[in-house]
Amino acid sequence: MQIFTKQLNMDPFRPWLIQLGFVNLLTCLLLSGCQKQKTTTEELSTGQIYKVGQGNYSTTFGIYDTSPESPDGSRIAYIRFLQEPKHERDGHPGELWLCDSDLTNHRKVCDVPIVRPHNGAQVFWVDDQTLGFHTAWSDNPRELFVVDASSGENRFAPIPGVTDVGHDAHAGKILFATDVRTKGTPIGVPGMYELDAATGEYTLLISVSELNKLKHVLPASALNAEGAYPESEWKFLHLMYSPNAERIAFRLDVGTEPSQRLRLSMKPDGSDVINLDPLLLHFRWYDDQTFAGHDRDKSRWLLPVRYSYQSEFLGTIANVPGNHYAMSPDRKGFLSESNYNSDPVILRYYHADDNLQTSQIIAEFSPLDVIWKKRYHVNPAFSQDGKRAYFHMPTEDGYNGTYVVQIKP
Repeated sequence: MQIFTKQLNMDPFRPWLIQLGFVNLLTCLLLSGCQKQKTTTEELSTGQIYKVGQGNYSTTFGIYDTSPESPDGSRIAYIRFLQEPKHERDGHPGELWLCDSDLTNHRKVCDVPIVRPHNGAQVFWVDDQTLGFHTAWSDNPRELFVVDASSGENRFAPIPGVTDVGHDAHAGKILFATDVRTKGTPIGVPGMYELDAATGEYTLLISVSELNKLKHVLPASALNAEGAYPESEWKFLHLMYSPNAERIAFRLDVGTEPSQRLRLSMKPDGSDVINLDPLLLHFRWYDDQTFAGHDRDKSRWLLPVRYSYQSEFLGTIANVPGNHYAMSPDRKGFLSESNYNSDPVILRYYHADDNLQTSQIIAEFSPLDVIWKKRYHVNPAFSQDGKRAYFHMPTEDGYNGTYVVQIKP
């Protein structure tokens, strides 16, 4: 079934919400789905949105700015929820599915023991024949799976007790972490590890105890403020290789407050740990030396900006405030949706130096209780060639849906 089949207006000066009217917009969102799904890549009309995951289920891609496409662009991976969660922390069994890039040939790859709305199972491609994903928080240890994309068979035994997994693999290597949240018997000391997807062997890159000794490079205001965690309870999130994998970025939570969610980078051997002073929202590597994300400086509130990893401000990318962030492979196009709790939710595509008037509205919809309450976040991402945008939005039946739109770069 197809949803939102009306042609989107790609003229930045005539937003299609105004043309359709809000009532017609909701009708389009909630009642459409009558047209036959197109079946070839060539038939994906520019500006027209297509549903990827099929059936009356919630489906998800991975985390923001992680393409659901295989490296060769031939297949799309997504997670199917077998039971609809009642709230954001409600976990149930799921399944990993694939379809071809023309949205045909949907097939199940394997079972997923437990999934929850936020980032689903954070599925990602290791190479054209291998997929990775992890299970959601539950009473059981969280596990990292690496499976054959055709048979669904495990490449090796799942890694138990992981608390976070890297956004992307690089050259067959996968980042993961363990920390105070680990359940069951730990695989080693709390820290960040690198997994070799070819062998199943993993190496400790840096431990929590080693980070504890680097307080001189961390902001004292965060370490000493109310809400600070004991040193043994520091937590890893958002593990990311730089494009050339010569540095690794990550978030380190040293306390309960937003100001205690630090952004750090280091060399893969755990040396040269550097704190990124601005607490960018949904930060990502822009290139080997710089980060992009949404600024929290009051003068540039939620605007996409660039900083060097040494915290030098390099400029504002565009005058388009946003939230979850995605960048095309050539860094000429960007995707982001409106801020948390916005209604309607607006997903925009833009280029450097654009503003709200010159950006393109890709989709605009009511969040229902799906996007913000259950935390099925929009999580935009590009295709491998930068010509498609993938994202989440509610279906006409109130589930979370996975969608793709052909864009004009």
